[in-house]
Amino acid sequence: MIPNNIDGLSWAFDHISLNTTPNAREVTDLMTLFALEDGFRPPFPFSGRWLYQEDKPVWHLIDQLEDHSESVRLNHIAFRGVAASGQPSAKQTQAVLNTLTSLNLPFHTANVPDEDTLQIFVRISADLMIELDLPLLSTTEHTIKPNYHYSPDDKTPHGDTFS
Repeated sequence: MIPNNIDGLSWAFDHISLNTTPNAREVTDLMTLFALEDGFRPPFPFSGRWLYQEDKPVWHLIDQLEDHSESVRLNHIAFRGVAASGQPSAKQTQAVLNTLTSLNLPFHTANVPDEDTLQIFVRISADLMIELDLPLLSTTEHTIKPNYHYSPDDKTPHGDTFS
């Protein structure tokens, strides 16, 4: 667990997300190497799949166009908030949002469809994004109304990416 400066909140590794072409040989090789199998994926508004190791989803694959120059590239690394007392509270979720704002880190929020999970996507650099997963709760300062990021040019959902 990675400790946080928010009282009682820690971060546990959750999954890695890759942008990939649907039939990338590298994905098949990873599946063999890590003994991964296709499994349940929430109904996100973009195509892709989840790969499981035993009963845990560890690789989220997001489909990209076949003509992309790279067949596989890192999209993000995800961590799940864990509280000493169980599920993180609305106060802790708000504290994470306040901390990101005070640090001037660019972020946007989304939610996992059909689940009560808030996703906070933090852009660290042009090549690295971190996803922070917390319970989808109303906070003391405002109700979080997440939705997927849409690029301003085409209004197409881009999943876990920034345009």
